[in-house]
Amino acid sequence: MSYSCAFGSTVYVVYKVVFERFYAYPIGNAPYERPIATVASTLIYGTVYIPIFICITIGTVHGYGLGTLYMWALTFLETVNLFSCDIDIRDRMILIIKRLPEILCLVYLCVRLPWKFITSCQEKHFIVGSMELLADSDSLESVRKMYYGKRVANLLKKPQKEK
Repeated sequence: MSYSCAFGSTVYVVYKVVFERFYAYPIGNAPYERPIATVASTLIYGTVYIPIFICITIGTVHGYGLGTLYMWALTFLETVNLFSCDIDIRDRMILIIKRLPEILCLVYLCVRLPWKFITSCQEKHFIVGSMELLADSDSLESVRKMYYGKRVANLLKKPQKEK
């Protein structure tokens, strides 16, 4: 669910770039500039969410701790951005309803990441979990017995010399 919410927040940024033309830099009137600006802006704004995906993927105390701080800061900035414009209450409610999926995703991550931080502290997950699993599940002998292990071994054999 954490990945889904992080992806949902990222999709909202792509929505803003594509449909609301929220570009990272000013563009001119040439027809080729809009597609280039759309792709470039999506990549630029999308990099803001890379730390969230990394923190969720690492699955350690440090990852969840940094992810929590990052999400709190990002949610704070988005909330300030949402309420900083000077509009009447009706328009503000429309804006909140329009941005509700993004807000819910951010709030979920602001609650879930601290929870994962607390549970990973209790379980003492201080190193990357996938490395521990990899050492047990893929031993050298089990890899050698599989098709791809045999294929790599054949490729690495020294060719026989012809006499």
